[in-house]
Amino acid sequence: FDCVYPTRCGRNARAITRAGELNLRAARFKLDTAPVDAACDCYVCRHYTRAYLAHLFRAGEMLGATLLSYHNISVLLDLTAQARGAIERGEWAAWRDRTLREFGDERAAAVAATPGFAADCAENVGP
Repeated sequence: FDCVYPTRCGRNARAITRAGELNLRAARFKLDTAPVDAACDCYVCRHYTRAYLAHLFRAGEMLGATLLSYHNISVLLDLTAQARGAIERGEWAAWRDRTLREFGDERAAAVAATPGFAADCAENVGP
């Protein structure tokens, strides 16, 4: 994945979650007391709400981008660790398909368009 993606998303109020991306500038998050991602155990999700982060972005506070970048990086690190484990257990294809379904059709379509050589490499990674 793109190495700057999680921080670029964070600076632009986009939260990466297992259910897809959330734009925390949207009005619907103004009073949302849920964590950014209920399935995430990062510091941000344990201590801050969507409403608070939305407030930080509306107020132009740099802390919003910092906290959301932290969350986004945490999500991708966790995802990478899960992928590594799936490869080591020989379960890459099943994990990939399940994860793409969780993230939504947009990402599944992007992976379906992955060149054959890249898919072959991912399928044949050894320990």
